[in-house]
Amino acid sequence: MEKLCVQERPNGKIYRARKPPTVEVFDAGWPEDECVLVLRVSEEDRETAREMAVEAAKINGCELVNSGHFGWWRSTVRNNESYWDYDSHSGAPGWYFNVE
Repeated sequence: MEKLCVQERPNGKIYRARKPPTVEVFDAGWPEDECVLVLRVSEEDRETAREMAVEAAKINGCELVNSGHFGWWRSTVRNNESYWDYDSHSGAPGWYFNVE
């Protein structure tokens, strides 16, 4: 992916990424047992996000990756632990994939 993400928010405002996509891998806890979150990727770039998720999953010993779903994610803290909250107002666009 050569250009940075541009995605319209549900409220009509435009999100313009200043950084390239990033991948967050969770092996337990939030929000499911095991998942991969690909951030700063538009809704149209689902296949690119899935490829990134499959690569990250393989590195972490997982082989099955679901079809994923698009959302808006913001890093926050809950109970003194890192947490990714769904936030369509100030979150970054991204794809969430369950992995096994």
